[in-house]
Amino acid sequence: CALPIPSVVAWMMLKVKRGFPSQLTQAEFLPSVPMWGLGLLAGAAFFLRFHHLTTLSLWPLEDEAMNGYYAIELAEKGNWQFLYDFSGMPPLYVWCLALFFKLFGISLWTLWFLPALLSFLAVALVYRGALQFFSKSFSLLFAGLIAFSFWPLYVGRFSLQGGFLIFWECLTFYLLAYYWKTSNEKLKIRAALLLGFCSGAGFYTFTSWAVVAFLLTLVVFGETIWKGKQRWDLFYYFFLPEAALFLLLATVTALQKGGHFQYVLQNPFGGSLNGLNDFCSLFWGSRLPPNLFAYRPFWGGFLNPILGALCFWGSLFLCRSGLSPWKLGGLFFILILPGFLTGGLDSHRIIQVMPFLLFAVAIGLASLLSILPKSSRIIILGACAVFSLGLDSHHLFGVYHSLWAHPDENVEGYKPVERGRAFELLKDLEKEQGLGYVLSDL
Repeated sequence: CALPIPSVVAWMMLKVKRGFPSQLTQAEFLPSVPMWGLGLLAGAAFFLRFHHLTTLSLWPLEDEAMNGYYAIELAEKGNWQFLYDFSGMPPLYVWCLALFFKLFGISLWTLWFLPALLSFLAVALVYRGALQFFSKSFSLLFAGLIAFSFWPLYVGRFSLQGGFLIFWECLTFYLLAYYWKTSNEKLKIRAALLLGFCSGAGFYTFTSWAVVAFLLTLVVFGETIWKGKQRWDLFYYFFLPEAALFLLLATVTALQKGGHFQYVLQNPFGGSLNGLNDFCSLFWGSRLPPNLFAYRPFWGGFLNPILGALCFWGSLFLCRSGLSPWKLGGLFFILILPGFLTGGLDSHRIIQVMPFLLFAVAIGLASLLSILPKSSRIIILGACAVFSLGLDSHHLFGVYHSLWAHPDENVEGYKPVERGRAFELLKDLEKEQGLGYVLSDL
């Protein structure tokens, strides 16, 4: 049923008037939602994230187990590190998980409660941030997609750095909105400092943050010169803490020859063709081997056919409204570049593109509703929501959960916890005895 949808969408696009997207995103095209209605929506988003919290995935995956292991080491022994595991993973999520273990105990419940909580908080951050730029109607659509789409729900079920990056990205969006709209001089300086610190700390969340920080820096730089006053001091207030935090982690990574960064430097575009797996997984389905988990979708793409068609429509609307297709394509390529550089073997490397895709979906849905009679908008919106949530719920609670009935066939382990523990022991031994000590008894 997904094949005719883009064609119908393209035909209906001819009815949409040309105009800057702000004319759409600033308009109130939906009835006002009372507080109790927002409460019900928040309750539904909370339920979907915590339903079957410890039974959806019957057991932690290898990466989750290693995060748990390092967090336990930190919580019980105070073993602080800037890079974890042989892959050189940034530390912030392990630090937060260790604090969570310290406060609430060590269990599967606490291991999975933290990412679910962060996923829920991300919805509130997106809604509050969107209200600074857009109408209540559009902000509700955008936050609703973050709340009820498969991809955000899916990553919120894994105790991993990728989901933590999404929370940090939404937090940064909220702080950017606050910085952009603040006119008070003192508050503007504080907002710039806080935004720069948040962007710099983002490098400690996940390796893919670099592209988000690059785009954010361009936005703040553009805002500095766009308003005409050329307040370079504000840009410096933002850039200096961002650069300082980045340089600290980069120095440690260079000294320790950290994992993924070293691989990318030594093999630029080495797995570029395999990186197309990530692009396919967005809309159609992953092309990875069936037994390689890689946090991929298992029933179509990350976007179901309805959301994929609306994303296509929203992208057309943006281009028709004056945004260059080259700029839109360049933005998309930058966002998926980390996955492209590392061979497309982990869908979390492109996770930062998720809010941008869902924003395009929101644009498409808003433009659809805007050309419909007011009396039928709620009906169409409700139908889209019911069918989309039905597809995504089946994907998450049906198809994904059923994989655990035969985990040996679907979840192949390349990185067991024992390998991580052995790495820690051998790393210390290497420092004391030299690189070839493990071969000295052969």
